[in-house]
Amino acid sequence: GIYSLSQQLLYFPKGLKHLCLSKTSITGKGLVALCQTLGGNPAFSSTLLHLDLSKNPGLLSTDDANALYMFLAQPNALVHLDLSGTDCAVDTLFGALLHGCCAHLTYLNLTRNAFSHKKIKDALPSFKQFFSSGFSLKHINLSGIKLPMDALRALFQGLSSNTHISDVHLDL
Repeated sequence: GIYSLSQQLLYFPKGLKHLCLSKTSITGKGLVALCQTLGGNPAFSSTLLHLDLSKNPGLLSTDDANALYMFLAQPNALVHLDLSGTDCAVDTLFGALLHGCCAHLTYLNLTRNAFSHKKIKDALPSFKQFFSSGFSLKHINLSGIKLPMDALRALFQGLSSNTHISDVHLDL
């Protein structure tokens, strides 16, 4: 499965531009192997533009999700990120996105995930800071997420203070 694919991706000297693993029932072990490969092959940080792990329920609900967050926290070229329906804790994700995805990310789909699996006050600074720092955001889909009022306020404050973007499609 994904583990075997990940082993082969290590030997792609030119990396990949598009990786779609939507509806593939990836396991935690497969996710960890994939993310270690993406982080271990330097080509992926500059070539991978589109990453779609959507519609894999439960994929990001365990500690295995940290492997993805570690990859996303590294500087990368991602333009399109779809993690919808993966049971991702959105608040945790934004810390990683803030460090690695502010420069190029234009499309972010987090539909049907949970905002947090813990106390929300801890995540709000990175949530707001990501939206105020994104250089290229054009489409943000957070529908199906029960955003607390403080998170919604942080989202709007971040977007309104961002001088780099305009014409943003926001789906709540």
